[in-house]
Amino acid sequence: AKKRIYYCKSHSSAQFNGPTFHGATNALINGDPSAGDFWGIGTTHNDYTAYNTPSSFTMSRSCVAPTIGKNSPQRATLAGFMDANKNVIREVSDYSYSKDAGDTADPFYRPKSWLNYLAWKAWFRGINTDQTPSFSNRSRKNFIDLVNDKDNQAFEDVWYINETRFNHGMPYQIGNPKGPGGWVVSKNYPTKSSIISGPGKFTQVNGLDSWASSSQLNLSFGAIEAEKSQNFKKLKADQTNYSQWYHKAGYYDLQNHSTYGPLQGDFVKQLSAGSQFRFKQDPSKTIYTIQDVSIQYILQYDNLEESSLRNPGNNKNHIIGQLRVYKGDSYKKSSGADQYGNEYRADGKTLAGLKNDVSMKYRSAPFLDPVNYVINYKLTLDKPIVWNPVESHGSPISGGVELQLAAADANPAASVTGGLFQIQTDTITGVNNNENVLLEVGMVLESYNDASNSNAVQSLAKKAIVSSINFNNSKYTIKFRAYNGADETLDSADSAGNIPNIDPGDALNFKQYSMNGLSPNSAKNLNFFRDGSESSASGNSGVAALGYDIEFVEIANSGDTEDLVPTSPAVWETEHKEINDIDIYYEASDVIPLLKEGDTLENIIPVGSKIEHVSSAGTGVENSVASINGNVITLENAAQVIATVPSHQDRAEIIDTNLGS
Repeated sequence: AKKRIYYCKSHSSAQFNGPTFHGATNALINGDPSAGDFWGIGTTHNDYTAYNTPSSFTMSRSCVAPTIGKNSPQRATLAGFMDANKNVIREVSDYSYSKDAGDTADPFYRPKSWLNYLAWKAWFRGINTDQTPSFSNRSRKNFIDLVNDKDNQAFEDVWYINETRFNHGMPYQIGNPKGPGGWVVSKNYPTKSSIISGPGKFTQVNGLDSWASSSQLNLSFGAIEAEKSQNFKKLKADQTNYSQWYHKAGYYDLQNHSTYGPLQGDFVKQLSAGSQFRFKQDPSKTIYTIQDVSIQYILQYDNLEESSLRNPGNNKNHIIGQLRVYKGDSYKKSSGADQYGNEYRADGKTLAGLKNDVSMKYRSAPFLDPVNYVINYKLTLDKPIVWNPVESHGSPISGGVELQLAAADANPAASVTGGLFQIQTDTITGVNNNENVLLEVGMVLESYNDASNSNAVQSLAKKAIVSSINFNNSKYTIKFRAYNGADETLDSADSAGNIPNIDPGDALNFKQYSMNGLSPNSAKNLNFFRDGSESSASGNSGVAALGYDIEFVEIANSGDTEDLVPTSPAVWETEHKEINDIDIYYEASDVIPLLKEGDTLENIIPVGSKIEHVSSAGTGVENSVASINGNVITLENAAQVIATVPSHQDRAEIIDTNLGS
């Protein structure tokens, strides 16, 4: 059981709990502050508001209710969809998002930025706008590719070290006393009203803490959505207690969830006391034993809380509003007085004022969006963290690999074409602590020894993360993207501290760096809106997410820490190697002699031996060995080999044209 994990830390702004390390532009969008570049906010490029025509951005068919038909023209726009989410989160979500005087006058009111939704949508889903499980499952991948998936709806689920601030946590056993995992949404849950809970502040998760003899790791998974089999049409928006899809006992149960079980179940099973793991890239190979696990159900940005000044003074109307928006219900009144802000005119960007103006209804219910749901496993470990992957953003990991590709061995040749920054080398083998070590994807090019300046160490102005390594025609091609999410691109000028300044006589210095706070999805979002790609017309390299692997292990030989195997090891088949000390059992007679050193197939299978294809008539009723030449056995009669295709394999993958079908 092994998973690539990333790191997420919230911005310190009182109103904003979205991921930091995306730049700190603090742009004001619709009057609320941001702290990042997601969806184009704060950049010199277009942000989401500029994508206001159907042809300017490919929207998911499930972003509106009812879902767009397969062959129907797209009329939804990204600008309309995001503004609809802004309207709904201010109208029927946590009252701290509201701008209405009836809420801001509440003595417990603590303003929150609606852009939190945009931030978490980017971090968990990239540029995906799917709103129903049946559609998002079509876009889910185990790993997205920043090159091939740069402008499509693909996303990947994320495991990460959690140092974020969240809106609310749900009790572990609410709705399902036997556990694990269920809760009920009602006028009392997740939060009733401000008079009950007090000021609506965010709650901090500590990420990773390490002490003298132990440590704690907060490992989270998100986003979490309903099982795709759930029937959303049965949702009711007029009852006090809700027991539908996202509230069922198994909603957070990743092991038995029909979507997450096959993908995450084995890993989750290992998140229990007694299990042992290591960080695969840790050169110290330190093994940690889990001593205790505490589980949290997290609502990342919205908990439906109502102001105590409202009537009724509970969140019932917020629940009803979110469900009505999700289902695509129409206004209650023709005057439009009860609209939630998700109903738009035919252009997809203009809010409808009256019921008769409505042409489309965005499924913009932020509380129900999967990116609002996270599960956190607080792992108590038996020892302090030796190799800390979140030690310090923008800095090397203490005790991490430091690798130099010597100039004479590597003979580096750097080039930049568009947004493609690369270096070709003769080798990717360097030395770390007197051992040969291979350069790996995810390591950071920190500096180079400038041969034109007496081999002085020249630091890169912008740290470059290795995004891929390819081998062809005796050359390695190492590609790079920016490490820091605040950087749109690496520098292309041929000047000191930039990749184009690297010459064949320069040595390259790579290090393992702390994780950079991006997920593959958020890197994709940043690159899309900042034109960061290998073919970028702006010449922008874009960024890449840096993550490391948690790998659960078992001790093969008690007491020997070197004899470790993964709990789900890879198994492969190799070519036969002749070994002479194998016990071979043979017939009582000497027709087939004992295998001895120097024996060949002719000694083992004499000419004339009868042969058959077990469970098949392919070799015929009577067949025997006519001759043996090296490893080729020729039979007396023709034989047909019948391939039995494993259930998991396409027959087309194994057809041999020489054998027929």
